[in-house]
Amino acid sequence: MAAGSTFEAYINRLGIGADGYGARGLLDLRGATVQGGVLRMGSLVMGNVGWGGSVNRTMAIALDNATALSRIEVTNAMDMGVQQAHLTWIGNPGSNTNLPPNIDVAVGVNVAGRGKIRLAIDAWPYCFGRMVASSNGTFTAYLTEFDVGGSGMGGSCDAIWDFSAMTNMVLDCTGIVNVPYGDTWASSYSARLKLPPGNGITKDLRLGVPSSPRARACCTWRRRGSR
Repeated sequence: MAAGSTFEAYINRLGIGADGYGARGLLDLRGATVQGGVLRMGSLVMGNVGWGGSVNRTMAIALDNATALSRIEVTNAMDMGVQQAHLTWIGNPGSNTNLPPNIDVAVGVNVAGRGKIRLAIDAWPYCFGRMVASSNGTFTAYLTEFDVGGSGMGGSCDAIWDFSAMTNMVLDCTGIVNVPYGDTWASSYSARLKLPPGNGITKDLRLGVPSSPRARACCTWRRRGSR
């Protein structure tokens, strides 16, 4: 979109590089105004169909410090790379694709209306997913599942969800927080989940898998006043 444009606030289903082999896409909101300051989506789908020949499939939402945006909301599914050969991110390409400062992220509505998050969970020959906060903002998530990284295809995976720079979190997951997802046999992967201070509860936390000796996985939760 051209700088100075206004983007409507609610989208029932936003598909970027979705529903097609080799599909890719970029929603460029740099310099734009998001109506009401809140980008609301029923579902976000990035790269849900693919195959190993469709390499370098970039699927992204580009923001910058001039984007009039204070909050990202996803009611149901936030799927950022659930098929093969993809690069997925939301943020400022001029700042290592990190989110601009002071942006809240919310997935799910409440305990009676839960969503799910999946980031870079399938790979051949690779998948890369990145969701990183630069400073401030809050993270609120009422989920049935939270999956960061993974591959059942034998490729390589690099997934990072890093909100440690945010100021507060509420995380309530009735299922499993997987870092990575599934009993992956990727040739190599790095799956990282880093959370800010706040309140979090999950049925189970699954960190790393025994079947991939080249795997790296970590989950950190920043305490208030320290890291």
